[in-house]
Amino acid sequence: MKNSNSKYKSIAPWWPVLIGPAAMAATYLAYFSGQAFLYHKGLHEFLALPVLALSAIIFLFCAIGYRFRFAALLAGLAAAFFCREWHFPGTGVGIYIYLVCAAFWAYSWREEIFKVLQNRPLKIWFIATGLTYFLSQFIARRAFRSLYLPLEEQLHVPFEEVVETTAHIMLLIAGIRVWRYARKKSSEIQHPSEDKKIANIAIPDKI
Repeated sequence: MKNSNSKYKSIAPWWPVLIGPAAMAATYLAYFSGQAFLYHKGLHEFLALPVLALSAIIFLFCAIGYRFRFAALLAGLAAAFFCREWHFPGTGVGIYIYLVCAAFWAYSWREEIFKVLQNRPLKIWFIATGLTYFLSQFIARRAFRSLYLPLEEQLHVPFEEVVETTAHIMLLIAGIRVWRYARKKSSEIQHPSEDKKIANIAIPDKI
C-alpha cells in the first residue's frame, strides 16, 4: 500500500503532460455536441496573438528586470510564434532558424538553465508545454492518419488549432511561473533568511 502511494505521489505531478491529449478529447466533445465555433480556425488564430504577445512581454520583463537569460530565450520563442501566427513572410522558416540559434544560446547558458530546471514544478511544466507543441506539429503532419485515429480526416485541422492554442496558453502560464520564480530568487538574494545569515557568520577557532 505504501509503495502504491509513493508511486502515485511521484507520478501525480506529471499531470500537465495530459493537457495536449485532453485538448484533443475536448475537440471530439465539441464536434459531437455541434459546437463547431469552439474549434474554428479563425477563433484560435485570433486568440493566439494576445496570448503570445503577453507571454513575450512577461518573459522579456523577467529577462530585463531580473537579469534572467533563460527568460530572454523564451521571450524570443514567444515572439517567433507571434510572428508566425501573424503570418509575416518568412516566419515559417524563421521559427526554425530561431530554434537553432536558441539551442546555441541555451548550450552557452546551460548552467543557469539546469539550475532553473532543478525546480521540479517548472521542469514538468516546460516538458508538458514542449510535448503539447510537439503534438500540434504531429497532428499538422497528418501522422495520426496512419494510426487510424477516428475522424482524423474531418478533424485534423481543428485538432491542430485547439492543441496549438492550448500550447500557447501553457507558454503564457510558464511565463507567469518563471516570473514568480525569478521574483522569489531575487528576493532571497536581496533579503536572505535568518538561517542563511547565521550560517554565513564566521565561527572563530578559539573563544
